[in-house]
Amino acid sequence: MNEYGVLRRGGWHSYADLAAALERAAHVADEQFPDDLRWLRSYVLNEDRGQAGTFCVYEAISPEAIRRHPAHARLPVDEIVAIAGTLIAGTTRTTPMAGGCRSMSPTQHNHKGGAMTLKLGDPAPDFEANTTEGPIRFHEWLGDSWGVLFSHPKDFTPVCTTELGYMARIKPEFDRRGVKIIGLSVDPVQRHLAWASDIEETQGCAPNFPCIGDADYTVSKLYGMLPADVSGDPLARTPADNQTVRNVFVIGPDKKIKLILVYPMTTGRNFDEVLRVIDSLQLTVQHKVSTPVNWKQGDDVIISGSVSNDEARELFGAWEAPRPYIRIVPQPREPEPVG
Repeated sequence: MNEYGVLRRGGWHSYADLAAALERAAHVADEQFPDDLRWLRSYVLNEDRGQAGTFCVYEAISPEAIRRHPAHARLPVDEIVAIAGTLIAGTTRTTPMAGGCRSMSPTQHNHKGGAMTLKLGDPAPDFEANTTEGPIRFHEWLGDSWGVLFSHPKDFTPVCTTELGYMARIKPEFDRRGVKIIGLSVDPVQRHLAWASDIEETQGCAPNFPCIGDADYTVSKLYGMLPADVSGDPLARTPADNQTVRNVFVIGPDKKIKLILVYPMTTGRNFDEVLRVIDSLQLTVQHKVSTPVNWKQGDDVIISGSVSNDEARELFGAWEAPRPYIRIVPQPREPEPVG
């Protein structure tokens, strides 16, 4: 469906029609909404909408941040229509920080009102949250680092106990690669802290990274791990209720999602594989290569298909080619540090 079809599905015949609705809502909305509505209206009327009817949108609940970073993220028109509908209805996705989290990104819904599924290359949603190491704002906490956000369905569960203990043991490997680690559960922070002693006693290492207490489900919904209509006491929920909260997200320094892994309840995660993928991601962002099946550090790599033979000769010299489209070279070495 093209962008005008999406507009019509949302109840507007044109961008001007949507802008007029935003303007009308701005005059009658509660005090916290007018600036947001007028800001969104200005983007609706902007002629330079980019490819496929996209808009620059950043933190629709925070006009000041929008003005500082007007091109921080790009969302498709169907998500803009959903955001506009939410604002016009007089609601924004904010949750008090006390005992929970607060979304700093636009609310993402599909046309049926459910949570949007994040895809590789999407901006990682920003949020504020309480953690076992104090409150954070996610993007600020990440800084310019790579990041791993991994979630588990319930504290004091056996498989997750082994996972958090193992992650704590191999955290120096992530540190060496410049990767920050953060966990998440819908249990409150106090339960995370109480669980830590069990993890240390049974696994030999207590968590040495922050863990988000997502007791109001904000982050889990924002990252598409729980349905948008989930509510109620997190302590009353069983692991089976939260079985979809078994994800790993690898996030690049550009704050975009590079890897998504989803595991079943009965299978512990392979964090060595996460390290392997990060090695591949960090290598291939620096060099025009791809990594083959079961690749690990030091193995041969494949010249990217987008590289012509002439460019490949300049970059790599010679290569082995069992087929013209399979050009194998040694893993490029990183330059020696200066000084």
